[in-house]
Amino acid sequence: MSADQIAKGFTEFYYNAFDTNRAQLAPLYRDMSMLTYEDKQFVGAQNIVNHLAGLPFTRIKHVITKCDAQPSHPTQGSILITVMGQLQFDDSPAPMPFTQTFHLYPEGPSNYFFYNDMFRLVFAPIALYLIAFLVHAAAGAGAQHRGRTGASPHKTTRSRSRTKSRTRGSNRIKRKPSKRLFGVPVPLDPVKVLLINYGLVMHILGLVLGPLPIALRWCLARLVSTPAKMCEGNCESAKPRAIKDIKFTDKNPVRLDIYTRCCTPVDPSSPLKPVILFIYGGAWSTGSKAIYAPLACNLERAGYVVIVPDYTLFPTGMVEDALDDVAAAVLWARKFSAEYGGDPDRIHMMGHSAGGHLVAMALVRAAVNEARRSSIDSIPPIPGEMRPPISCFNPRVAIKSAILLAGVYDISAHFKFESDRGVEEISAMERCMSQTHECFEARSPGELLRLCHQQSQVVFSELLPQDWLFLHGDADTTVPPRESEKFHSILEWEFGVSRSEVKLLKGVGHFDIISGITVMDSDYMVQFLRDVAQVVKRAV
Repeated sequence: MSADQIAKGFTEFYYNAFDTNRAQLAPLYRDMSMLTYEDKQFVGAQNIVNHLAGLPFTRIKHVITKCDAQPSHPTQGSILITVMGQLQFDDSPAPMPFTQTFHLYPEGPSNYFFYNDMFRLVFAPIALYLIAFLVHAAAGAGAQHRGRTGASPHKTTRSRSRTKSRTRGSNRIKRKPSKRLFGVPVPLDPVKVLLINYGLVMHILGLVLGPLPIALRWCLARLVSTPAKMCEGNCESAKPRAIKDIKFTDKNPVRLDIYTRCCTPVDPSSPLKPVILFIYGGAWSTGSKAIYAPLACNLERAGYVVIVPDYTLFPTGMVEDALDDVAAAVLWARKFSAEYGGDPDRIHMMGHSAGGHLVAMALVRAAVNEARRSSIDSIPPIPGEMRPPISCFNPRVAIKSAILLAGVYDISAHFKFESDRGVEEISAMERCMSQTHECFEARSPGELLRLCHQQSQVVFSELLPQDWLFLHGDADTTVPPRESEKFHSILEWEFGVSRSEVKLLKGVGHFDIISGITVMDSDYMVQFLRDVAQVVKRAV
């Protein structure tokens, strides 16, 4: 089908929406974005049809003046179509221009993009667990074999390296000694094996009770709905316009997506919306912005412009690299969000799990950097501190509030918690945070504030955002709720942040707290939007 045929068919689809043409053409159009017509903005076919139906005319003449088609996402086979033309009404003396931009997806029930994301969300963590378990078993079996056969040919080298490690890294995280059964070293600690399997089962259970029902609901809708019905549903739900894969930093090859209902350029007379910058979790080593598209769409429908960036994951980079990406996303939002209908003076940061840590750490790190830049009483270097940030911003000016979901804020305490669960060797946290006690403290936002406050008289409450909301499930077995309670206490009682609040959600687990807000009509989503709206309203 040529671009001309697509354009003509699309125009006929709009202006004959109640005829049989809709059923014939609907399978082609699954994701419709903004239509600008007669200086008014409409989302979806149904709204423009309703508007046209109320006008006093009997016939419309349309002329396509330009139609541009180009690939939008090669792996999905989608095409970005831009149609420009003129509408001539029988009672109007002059034609009116219109412009339409929309995505054309391949016909059929398959959705590569969705299933690819679900693979990364569900099966990839399970595969990583199994691979780590097999590597751990192989290493333990090798250690047992060396114990039976006697000295290793590398004995002298190892003894030297041990001597060096004692002198150079005495503060390195200590490992528990290997277990013995009746005096014989066993390749695997039986308790750790049980803990790892328990953690794996709980992880799978969290997925089964969290994201999988949403995926099944989506698949069921795809199977039982006719293409025409799906098209009508998408039009009526007024899906937001997602601008994907925007480059926001030159340092790392990462991109961001922005969800907005506004056309560009934005009408100067239209009010700008609050901006939510969402940082996803994934143990600092997994995740993708594409997985959180349903959450971003729900927040956008609630009246926000939503930005979801990717960031550098371990082992590609360390936590410093991820924090640089988060800071770069803040600067990008400050500079460009107005072009997409967002208010650069009302940016709110939101993060889940490791993303909550990155949000809190980015704000504290920026506050420390701002204090060193502007204060006479400069803060001396902190043991284990990260290198200076590449992207700098004033957190009090740039960010109005922080909304943190089940985040990690004390790395040392969480490492002990992971060790008790037997997953400290599987988790990337220890390696991502540089594996020493000093580095753990310098990468914990609350502890970093304390260390800096002990060596200077800087008033950090004047540098940090004044609105903090901590949401944590009381059934969270991955990150204990005391993490949120402790950091909240540090902010409120030790540093005088004016508005900080912790809400413990009854019966909510680590995955539930994020998967629950991907379903728009759920009770949890309704309450979540109320909490977010309350924070956004008071953080002016």
